[in-house]
Amino acid sequence: MNSQEVLRLMALYTAAYPLAELNKEQIALWINMLSDTPYDRGLKNMEQHIKSSKFPPTIADVINQKQPERICGDIRTLEETKQLLAEIDEMERNAVPMPEHIRLKFEARKALPSGGERE
Repeated sequence: MNSQEVLRLMALYTAAYPLAELNKEQIALWINMLSDTPYDRGLKNMEQHIKSSKFPPTIADVINQKQPERICGDIRTLEETKQLLAEIDEMERNAVPMPEHIRLKFEARKALPSGGERE
């Protein structure tokens, strides 16, 4: 991205976050850091950040595509769920049966009172 394109992003930045002040040194740093980032990607990431955060973006926010934030660590996206299920299927296909003597030990532990503790 060239300096004019970075300045366009800075105009969005200051319009969306009017209390955030940028000095000449900061703008020069943004121009330098974003020089190898395509403008379309930077613009898309800046817009996404503005829509999702009340805090001003960092240079890294503009360069990198953010992943969707999760409400809870256990909630997966559809693609993550598909990938996890594919991995589970692969593990089941490659699984080795449990040796009989180990299975018998597990069965004996299940039969003990209080979840496997000995009296």
